[in-house]
Amino acid sequence: MKLAVGVLCGAQFMLIVDVVVLNVALPSIQQGLAIAEGQLALAGVLYTLTFGLLLIAGGRAGDVYGRLRVFQIGLGVFTLASALAAIAQTPWQLFAARALQGVGAAMVSPNTLALVTAMFEEGEKRNRVLGFWGATGSVGAISGQLIGGVLTEFLGWRSIFLINIPIGVAGMLIAARVLTESRGGSPIRAAVRALVGNKAVRTGNIVLALIAGTTAATLFFSTLYLQGTLDYSPMAVGFGFAPVTVVVLLVSPVAGRLVGKLGARNLMLCGALLSAAGMAYLALIDSNGNYFADVLPGLLAVAAGNGLAFAPTMITATTGVAADDQGLASGVLNTSQELGTAAGMAVITGIATAVGAGIAGYQVGYLVAAGLVALAAVVALRTPGTVGRPALTEPAERARIDM
Repeated sequence: MKLAVGVLCGAQFMLIVDVVVLNVALPSIQQGLAIAEGQLALAGVLYTLTFGLLLIAGGRAGDVYGRLRVFQIGLGVFTLASALAAIAQTPWQLFAARALQGVGAAMVSPNTLALVTAMFEEGEKRNRVLGFWGATGSVGAISGQLIGGVLTEFLGWRSIFLINIPIGVAGMLIAARVLTESRGGSPIRAAVRALVGNKAVRTGNIVLALIAGTTAATLFFSTLYLQGTLDYSPMAVGFGFAPVTVVVLLVSPVAGRLVGKLGARNLMLCGALLSAAGMAYLALIDSNGNYFADVLPGLLAVAAGNGLAFAPTMITATTGVAADDQGLASGVLNTSQELGTAAGMAVITGIATAVGAGIAGYQVGYLVAAGLVALAAVVALRTPGTVGRPALTEPAERARIDM
């Protein structure tokens, strides 16, 4: 069982890393493939675009045709696309490979979560496992820059894609041995109505979207500040985020265990408020700042807040969902995370840019992010108090969620 969970978490980690691993390698890729300045962003956008747009379809396909089958096919597509990206000789070849990676990721990601929820009934064990699953996504988003910096520095930019090949092949082989097929697939209209009518599902998705968007913006402004103002190299920036990764890894599993005692609502509330405090602290930066005094404390608070909030958010968004519809629910949840990230980045950076360039913009961006993640705390208050607690195993308690 541990190996099965490890395979699923490892696959999710790889997908999320590939969202951000490209950032520090872009200058090398641009030089190597002679990509025009205006086209450079396509290397990242095409992956996240196909990934985000196809998540719900990928989750529903798993419900209907088998979650393990769709997971393995998706992992094969992702691995093949990674190989094509690694050997790309022209910009369009890289762009096409990145789009294909997104297609494979959209098949894999929702079905990793659906397979996890299919293995464990609602309760303490599922809460604990979802804590680890949530941690892999958070850690992947933060550590991707460090991984990209190290690989690009020592092995060249093609290595950020080549490393996916042995991981993907190993994942497919191990998955075939340790995972069992599950499927569902109630009529789509009934499934959608059930999800929309589930208060916990609605709340969990909104909270996740807000946390994902504000965290992405916070990491973005922090990267610009460290590189542009403090003159950190890309690799140094990656190492600067390493303590954040450690905090998320330590806190998320603990949060998964605490859900049964404290309830998902209380942990989401505490996590969102802690993240808001960290972002507000970061808004105090100035041109004479110092990483250890002005940046690290705020980032650690954001990391601890995310660690507390992510597991209960995942639990909330999958609570009360019928076994037949777990793939669809997982697709919706992953879509909320991806679209929340995109929308949050667009709104927050747009406001920051309108205010001014440099530190003035960063400060406003951090404050806007703090306000939005505080809004997530308000939304979290609407979560039924029984979510995540053992009492939910009782039918009478479960019925209260769908209100």
